[in-house]
Amino acid sequence: MAGEVKNPKKTFPAGLFYAVILTCVSYIIPLVAVTGAVVVEQHEWDSGFMAVAAEMIAGKWLKIWIDVGAVLSAVGLFEALLSSCAFQIVGMADLAFLPEFFQLRSRWFDTPWFGDVVRVCFVFMASEEVSDVETAVQGARKCGSTGDGSGVGISGVEVDGVCKCFCDSLYPESVT
Repeated sequence: MAGEVKNPKKTFPAGLFYAVILTCVSYIIPLVAVTGAVVVEQHEWDSGFMAVAAEMIAGKWLKIWIDVGAVLSAVGLFEALLSSCAFQIVGMADLAFLPEFFQLRSRWFDTPWFGDVVRVCFVFMASEEVSDVETAVQGARKCGSTGDGSGVGISGVEVDGVCKCFCDSLYPESVT
């Protein structure tokens, strides 16, 4: 990654510093605002409560914006992860584990476009298994919950009514 940045010894530390500052501020300001505006018991602060609090404070429109922001954030993180896979494919081609055409790069941005095509194909092939998002979420909830609230074993999806979990042997009671 350092090979794609001008002056990485200066750029990376500055970028990381500003990223940490922005991340902290983007968490602290909404947290302080919600803490000061909404009076609720501590046990009600659960995953997704910021959207619920936004609805209590400003109405449905703010809840929708926060939910949309959360979805876009997750999609962006997923895309960044998948884009890094393209560079792994180029690295394997550089080491002669894959044919040379996997090293093809864009003329404009010098990014591995063929690696992107390969990873998109893999994503589409994998998405054929679970084509319904609601089914996947319900299956993950079913498989991921141990019943004691510990959140252990959140790995599973439901495909065609069958819960496929990695946690079956540890928590058989979580599969219904």
